Amino acid sequence: MSRLQIDTGAKASKWRELAYSAALPLLVLASVALIVEVILVALGSSSSGDVTIRNCLVTTIVFAAAAATLLAGVSRPAGMRAPWLVLGLGILSYACAFLVFFFFQKTLTKFPSPADFFWLAFYPLVVAAIALLARGQRRSEQLGISLDAAILALAIAALGYELIFNGLINVSRASDLVGGQLSYSALDFAVLVMLVLVCAPSRSKVGKAYIALGTGMLIILISDILVVKEISDGTYAPGTLLDAGWPAGMLVLAFAPRLGTSLERVTALRGRALYGAITISFCLAFGLLVEEGLLDRNPVVLTLTGLVLCLILIRLIVSVRENDRLARDNEGIISAAGEGILRTDRKGRLTYANPTALEMLGYSLPEVLGHRAHALIHHTRPNGGAYPASECPTGKSLREGASQRVTDELFWRKDGSSLAVDYTSAPLREGGRIVGAVIVFDDVTHQRQMREQLRRQADHDSLTGLYNRRRFEEEVSGQLSYAKRYSRPGAVLMIDLDSFKFVNDSYGHPVGDRLLCDVGAILSATVGETDVVARIGGDEFAVLLREAKETEGVEVAQQLIAATRAESEPTVGASIGIARFDDTDERTPDELLIAADVALYEAKEAGGGTAVVHTGQRGIALTWVEQIRSALDEGGLSVYAQPILDLETGQVAREELLVRMDDSYGDKIPPDSFLPAAERFGLINEIDLFVLAKGIELVTRGASIAANVSARTLTDPRYLAALERALETGLKPSCFNFEITETAAVANMGDAQQFARRVRELGCSLALDDFGTGFSSFTYLKHVPAQHLKIDSEFIRELERNPADQQLVGAIVSIARGLGQKTVAEGVENVSTLEMVRELGIDYAQGFYIGRPAPTSGARATRSVEASSKVARGWEPVR
Repeated sequence: MSRLQIDTGAKASKWRELAYSAALPLLVLASVALIVEVILVALGSSSSGDVTIRNCLVTTIVFAAAAATLLAGVSRPAGMRAPWLVLGLGILSYACAFLVFFFFQKTLTKFPSPADFFWLAFYPLVVAAIALLARGQRRSEQLGISLDAAILALAIAALGYELIFNGLINVSRASDLVGGQLSYSALDFAVLVMLVLVCAPSRSKVGKAYIALGTGMLIILISDILVVKEISDGTYAPGTLLDAGWPAGMLVLAFAPRLGTSLERVTALRGRALYGAITISFCLAFGLLVEEGLLDRNPVVLTLTGLVLCLILIRLIVSVRENDRLARDNEGIISAAGEGILRTDRKGRLTYANPTALEMLGYSLPEVLGHRAHALIHHTRPNGGAYPASECPTGKSLREGASQRVTDELFWRKDGSSLAVDYTSAPLREGGRIVGAVIVFDDVTHQRQMREQLRRQADHDSLTGLYNRRRFEEEVSGQLSYAKRYSRPGAVLMIDLDSFKFVNDSYGHPVGDRLLCDVGAILSATVGETDVVARIGGDEFAVLLREAKETEGVEVAQQLIAATRAESEPTVGASIGIARFDDTDERTPDELLIAADVALYEAKEAGGGTAVVHTGQRGIALTWVEQIRSALDEGGLSVYAQPILDLETGQVAREELLVRMDDSYGDKIPPDSFLPAAERFGLINEIDLFVLAKGIELVTRGASIAANVSARTLTDPRYLAALERALETGLKPSCFNFEITETAAVANMGDAQQFARRVRELGCSLALDDFGTGFSSFTYLKHVPAQHLKIDSEFIRELERNPADQQLVGAIVSIARGLGQKTVAEGVENVSTLEMVRELGIDYAQGFYIGRPAPTSGARATRSVEASSKVARGWEPVR
């Protein structure tokens, strides 16, 4: 919404409030004028001056009531103004009638006089106002509501006119003037009946506005009846209390817009109520019509009764059309229903079947009508045995009068095949007597197919729709068996996008996700129809060429590189590793994928944008793979711990677990040397599980730990399962902190979010590691719900000397605090850096000055706490 729209809306709201407030003084003015009018009448003053004053007061009351009603209508929101604006116009017409009568016409001469036209105009306007209120409650039945109201109102008005004219009026002295004035009473009756008809269904849930409208019209009705009686008796004289009745009624009407208009429900008459109302109205109208036609021949009664009979005919036509429409709608709904619907009679014979049921069962409608449902479609059990009719659920519902719900049953088609269904059989009643049953059934074969489809989705990447790594490995395994059996060579291509991280950092994740989808489509369009394309993680893809000769693998790889560079937007390149296989290949699928990955590693090392074929070369990466596997199998991995200091308490908050590997000489190999290979070749999951097991052991001994989680481990269910088992033994979740690097979060944002949510649900904490190294670091804060930010050592090492680093770190701390996150400074290597870290408000510190990584042992935690306490007091670093 624009600022202009907001300002316009605010101004409109302000004007509505002013209009609503302005209406109240007018109502007060009218009330005071009415009281003065009553007092003057009570005093009995009859001088010409006093009469003029009273006439002015009456006119003022009604004009003020009209203005107040119009202002109240304007103050209502759009869509709710029309009823009150129309009512305000009606009261204004009434006020104009008084103005004409008192100051120009001054006496009743004959009917209709000029003032009568204004008085009569009030009635269609007030009827329209009530109709608009009813329409606002239930728009779909406004015609029925209006017709019901008109029929009953006119019938009662005709009866009331007849009773008043022949019962309360001296007929011998009656004149056209009396008859004309009596028409106002009939119209008052009509309006009151309409109000009753609208409000009656709501019973006690009637808004006070309707009560005010009814009260006002009742006051006007009484005044009209009394004035007609006095005129007919020749006793009417102006200046009596009777003259205050009409303005009092108008004043009550003017209060209605300030009251509630809610109704429980508003609907046209139906069923017995409709039949009763029409019958009564017809009898009244027909009887009065006959009486007046034979005796008085009063034109008002004849007109009203004739209108009643015409409207009854229209109402019957409308009801028939409405019933036909409802029948067609119901038939259309049943016909369009996705479930099969059958109807039987009392003896179980089919009397109806919707198109869906006929289509599922293979019958036409004439082929099923009149046949017993059980014998036709439900005669045999799933095991082939006969199904006795006495045990049929439909028969039970007919006999017992209760619905029957059945699952995993069989219906039989016309061609003899079976249809697995879930169905319900419910009895049909008319007047409390069971006359048949309705069977609603669903083909659960489709549901089973949907479940199977969901299971198949587990084989596909959710972003690109390509096969995932697990399914790709299965395809490779099957193709290796096929190649051995039929001597058909093939190839596996491992593809890694060049500069994808730059795209993510520069354009954002939505563009990166779209690019991955586009690349998947490009690869699929380039390879053959029988070949397999998969996304195996992050920006890595794989292709299985089911049948490829020696040179075809390289040709296809070059086509893929060219197509990716030419068609991707933003433009990215691709590096490809190729591993061929044939019927003599003895490698396992895992070994074949590793071979392709080794070739890809070399392609990346060569600068990217090229394809390398694995020809048996071992490569540095493959050597690392063998060493890592040997370390995992023979206990060559060890876990070190480095303390993280809480700068507020001076105590070690937790210790980060760091993995080390022994070489052939027993020396420790730093993680940067072997972890990239472990990550690439799928061994990092085992390393993460090994570190987690050591961390659980340390927590059992009273320590708090921080463990790094790789991108591949984010989706490994074994990791969280191991954590959950450990927590079930009673370990404190707060002792576990897990660190995800930015690169892992970028490549697997969805997986990182799910992992983070689950870790927090378990009560553990999460840290975003190496924060600040990516171009879009701050963007990740809203995607990964981490409690801690580990500021990369690149910003910490020269913190005390570099103002730019100080500004950046200060900004990170400020944003982290605003998000309720704690900060950790990595790479604190001297006391001056530690002091600067404190000044900038960082919560935790880690680095060689705090403590070097050391082998985990039972005394490790205690020693770190004691030593780091000295650091907190500025004594000495931990060595």
